[in-house]
Amino acid sequence: IVGKTISELFPMTLSRIYTKGIEEVFKTGSIIVRDSLLQINNENININTTLNPILDENSKVIEVIGISRDISERKKAENELIQQKKKLDEAQKLAKVGNWELDLLKNTLTWSNEVYEIFEMTPDDFGATYESFLGVIHPDDREFVNKAYTDSLKNKTEYNIIHRLLLNNGKMKYVNERCKTFYNNLDEATRSIGTIQDITDRELIQQELIESEERYQLLSEATFEAIFISDKGICTGQNKTAEMMFGYTLEEAVGKAGTDWIIHKDRENVMQNMMAGYAGAYEVTALRKDGSVFPCEIQGRMMDYKGKKVRMTALRNISRRKKAEDELFEKKDELK
Repeated sequence: IVGKTISELFPMTLSRIYTKGIEEVFKTGSIIVRDSLLQINNENININTTLNPILDENSKVIEVIGISRDISERKKAENELIQQKKKLDEAQKLAKVGNWELDLLKNTLTWSNEVYEIFEMTPDDFGATYESFLGVIHPDDREFVNKAYTDSLKNKTEYNIIHRLLLNNGKMKYVNERCKTFYNNLDEATRSIGTIQDITDRELIQQELIESEERYQLLSEATFEAIFISDKGICTGQNKTAEMMFGYTLEEAVGKAGTDWIIHKDRENVMQNMMAGYAGAYEVTALRKDGSVFPCEIQGRMMDYKGKKVRMTALRNISRRKKAEDELFEKKDELK
C-alpha cells in the first residue's frame, strides 16, 4: 500500500474525513481524533481514528501517523447503556423514584434525573453537596434526617425514613428515602447510595383519612345517642356516649354480641332486624352493665366503613319521653 493515496486506500466518505483531518494536523500541529461510520457489505462499522503529527527539530509537522480501530462493539455497548438508562429514567419517572450517590471522599452528590424532578431543580440550581441537600429538607425535619444518616454511618446500618421537603417555590413534599453506605478496607465510609420516592399524594390521602376519622370521632362523641358499630352482629366499636349510657368501656364492648345491651325478651327481634338490615326506628328495653334497664329507641343501617359493610346502630334513651307520655295518659284518664 506504500505510495497509494488516501482515496485509493479508503472509501470515498472515509477518505474525505481522513484528508480533511490530515490537513488540519499539518495546519495546527495538534492530535486529531475522529469517529466515523462505514457501511461495508450492508453492515455498519464504527471506526475510531487518531491522527498524530510527527515534528522535525523546528516543531514543524513533516508527517502524520494515523491509527484506526474498529470500535463497533464499544459503540454497541454504549448504545445499549444509553437505552438502559433511558428505560431506567422512564421507570423512575413513572414510579416517582430517583436514585443518588454521595462520594464521601470528595463530598460530591450525584442525582438521577428523577431526583431533580422531585426537587423541582436543575443541575445549575443545585450545589451537588450533602449540605446543599440538607438545605432543601423541611427545617422541622432537617435534624431528624441528618441524624438518621450520621447514625447509619456510625452503626453501619441502612435506613428507611419518611420526611418532608420544602422547595424553593414554597411547595412542600413528602418523600421516602432509603440509604446504604459502603466502606473500604480501613473501615472508612467511602460512598453512600440511595433512593428517594415522592409519596406526597399517598401521605395527603392518609392525612385526609386521619382527619376524616377525627371528624367522625368528634361528631360521634358530641351526640346524645349511643352509637355502636357491629359486623355480623358483633360489636366492633362504640362512642363515649355509649360508654356513659351503658357502663361498658370500649375494650369491654368490643367482641360482645350486639344484643347484649338489650333485655332478653327483645333480643330476638333486635337480632332479626340487624341481620335483615332493617333501617326503621323501633322501641326496646335497654340493659345496662349494672343490670338496670331503661326504655330506648333503636335505629340502625348498613354503611361502608374502612372498606367493608358494617351496621351503625344508634340507641336513644327515651325515659323522659315515656314519662311524659304516661303523664299525658293519666291526665286524659282523669278528664274522663
